[in-house]
Amino acid sequence: MLRPKSQHHLVNAVRLCLRSHLADDSDLTRLFPMLTKSEVDVCNLILQGKTMSEIGQLLEKSEKNVGVVRAHIRRKLDVPANTNLRKHLMELLLERQQLPMDGKMED
Repeated sequence: MLRPKSQHHLVNAVRLCLRSHLADDSDLTRLFPMLTKSEVDVCNLILQGKTMSEIGQLLEKSEKNVGVVRAHIRRKLDVPANTNLRKHLMELLLERQQLPMDGKMED
């Protein structure tokens, strides 16, 4: 078990790594230019299968804020409320850039 200070350092290191990874990934920005950086970051994490709680922790946002960002994504990409956002994003990526059929994004 890690001490609280070590846990804090580990979480910060993961956040920095994630931010640099998200900043380098321009595919969604190129494919969906109408999305803000925050919306693209949330989309990337949704595609990775992260929950709203995990997204909030990783991006240092509240779950409520993540929910608002998700609503903006749905509106901008015309995704109905009763549609699985992750599945819909994968389908859009398949249409626009031929995502591999296993559903995994290429690096």
